[in-house]
Amino acid sequence: MEPNVPVGKAFDQFFTNGKWKSFENNGYRYVEFNGECTWYNAPADFTIQFQLDTSNKNFSIYYVEINGSSLNDFDSLGVVSKVLEDYNPKKK
Repeated sequence: MEPNVPVGKAFDQFFTNGKWKSFENNGYRYVEFNGECTWYNAPADFTIQFQLDTSNKNFSIYYVEINGSSLNDFDSLGVVSKVLEDYNPKKK
């Protein structure tokens, strides 16, 4: 993963029509992002959920899906890595 990249800004830059929300479930806090992208040369709907650790302000990837199909951990990390690597702080 890319250190020192603002995750929220990177996701907002990479995806179109992005929307963020947060919620609690079973005592855990989550942040969810939904957006649109191109996946295998076709339009796709993307969802990712981050589980927050409020004790140390860290988070982990909890769930990722594209077009309603969940991704395994390896593919999830690949997508997130691509989003963070493509972030350009000079681009608006």
